[in-house]
Amino acid sequence: MIIVMGDSWACGEWGFNSDNQYGLLHRGISLYMQEAGYPVFSFARGGSSNKKQVDQLLKTAASMDRPPDHIIWFLTDPFRDILQYYSGNVQVLEGMSTTLTEYQAQREHLLREQFNRIRSLKVLLIGGACPVPAWVKDDYSNIEIVVPDLRCWLLPDAEPCDTMNRAWQYPDRADYALIDYWKQQDDIYKKHCDMADRQIDSDSHKFFWPDGTHPNRLAHRMLTDYLLQTSLNK
Repeated sequence: MIIVMGDSWACGEWGFNSDNQYGLLHRGISLYMQEAGYPVFSFARGGSSNKKQVDQLLKTAASMDRPPDHIIWFLTDPFRDILQYYSGNVQVLEGMSTTLTEYQAQREHLLREQFNRIRSLKVLLIGGACPVPAWVKDDYSNIEIVVPDLRCWLLPDAEPCDTMNRAWQYPDRADYALIDYWKQQDDIYKKHCDMADRQIDSDSHKFFWPDGTHPNRLAHRMLTDYLLQTSLNK
């Protein structure tokens, strides 16, 4: 049994269907693994947090007669783990740090909280909406990093982006260094979306069209083939 977990990046290809309704168009890695002969159970959900996914993983693993053969986890934005509420139509995070140093420390803390909970399980980790930090390799022997940053793996010349698919509003009060960092990240993200949408001869379009922000079925095909040749072949 293979478990697939994560947010929308783990679900597959997203876009508009023939009825002009936005949703999941292809189940990506889960479908490809099934076609390769593997039993697959996916509880990945769009917008899900790392904590919610680890909660579900521990619940599922405890109910199984034996451990899953493989757990494939698409890492998402760690700030989805903290309290969220809506102000009008804008999602707001309560308790986010407002200086760059504290923000980076909080980001690491939120990730470590979830990694610490799955030390007893072997996990194949993929950097999705959140790239995998370098310290994970040294600090967590149970985690095999398959692809540290899926976007940059697909687009080797791309600038790294730590805030893909950010769904929250920036705090009102933040220091200049943090504001500059967020602006830099937003600029990278907007450039990525523009290339995926408008430059049809680019790799961004090739691997992220039709919605521009999620790896498409071709990207999932490449990732599946890589997993079948490497981590699932051990």
